[in-house]
Amino acid sequence: MADSDVIIVGAGAAGIAAARHLQRQGLHCRIIEAGDRIGGRAWSDGTSLGVPFDRGCAWFHCGGRNPLVPLADIHEITYGGNPWNAYHLQSGLLDAMESRRLRERVAADVESLCAAGRAGRDPSAADMLDPEAPHRAVRDYLISAINGVALEDYACAEAAADDDTGENWIVHQGIGTLMTRLANGLDVVTGCPVRWVDTTEPEVRVGTDDGTFSAGAVLVTVSTGVLAAGAIEFRPLLPERKRQAVAALPMGIAEKIALRFVSNPFPYPPNTYLIVHAPGDEHAFGLHLCPAGHPVAVGYAGGPLAEWLNRQTDAAAMEFALERLARAFGNDLRDKVIAHTRTRWADNPLTRGSYSAARPGGGHASRRVLAEPVGERLFFAGEATDPTDFATVHGAWQSGIRAAREVVRQWGKEAEDGRLAQGD
Repeated sequence: MADSDVIIVGAGAAGIAAARHLQRQGLHCRIIEAGDRIGGRAWSDGTSLGVPFDRGCAWFHCGGRNPLVPLADIHEITYGGNPWNAYHLQSGLLDAMESRRLRERVAADVESLCAAGRAGRDPSAADMLDPEAPHRAVRDYLISAINGVALEDYACAEAAADDDTGENWIVHQGIGTLMTRLANGLDVVTGCPVRWVDTTEPEVRVGTDDGTFSAGAVLVTVSTGVLAAGAIEFRPLLPERKRQAVAALPMGIAEKIALRFVSNPFPYPPNTYLIVHAPGDEHAFGLHLCPAGHPVAVGYAGGPLAEWLNRQTDAAAMEFALERLARAFGNDLRDKVIAHTRTRWADNPLTRGSYSAARPGGGHASRRVLAEPVGERLFFAGEATDPTDFATVHGAWQSGIRAAREVVRQWGKEAEDGRLAQGD
């Protein structure tokens, strides 16, 4: 007899969303998580800085339509509005008019990528954008920091499909904190890596370090990095179409460097995003100042800059961020640092990167392929499967609900089985 109606592999946003939905249908779901905590790439760290710091996803993107926002309200999780933007470039601090013109130039370049994608073309951003543009450093930083890849690997089809509303709201207590609250009451087994999934028998079997579990269906929510590495063996082998989709959706790299100060050293209001381009620097670098009002600066890097930072020591990475802040605010703030930390998602074996990034030349279409079930008992979810909100926590959440509905529709046809509820 099966242990559960549905086994869900991964206790991130997609897995939690799916389990909540299936539980409301009267089904018993067991989530099996390799890590020692709930949340996946939603990880709220309250120890390193002494205040909440989201090591992974931290923002309610598309806030006005984000399905996690009303759930945050229910669970007393607060969030801010869009950050105020400031720019300290080689010429100094930009005034309001200069800042507006810079944003307009960057937006025009991004729109050119979207236009190419809407026209059915899928070159890379590097093929489309002027490498000598005066705003290149800021533009290239933003594209790489947001998408986790170099311009050579950012696809115009991705730009066109990204359904971004421009509403980006920082979450004060942390998205990981919200995920933990949303998982309350679910059957979650942590510290239990899944090694294989066997769908050759009427009951799906899932092999782990703690033994074998069985169910009527299995929903896999792990990252494309984990799938591509072969960390989970599928029996039988996944279809070639599915394996090609995984290969077309490799993981991007986005990392953070966070500094806490004894008091707020910045002459800006809380929730300010500062971009610094120091003389002689190839890359610009952005830092979110005083998120949630705490005296903290969180630096964001993506693509080549993130890869370079990952090769540096912790001390060197901190110095890189501190040097950029000192360019803008002077060296006095150095003595005010009381704690610091950094992320290393590229080295995390449970993710093998930060979030998926479809490659130019047709990779975006693979998101729908990755989302397709294999047979009647193997289902897939995760941010990489969402065609419009990929690389976001709400995209992962939506994908979990979508996959849960697929499970119910499929198994509703076999209600006489008695294991899975009928209808949605």
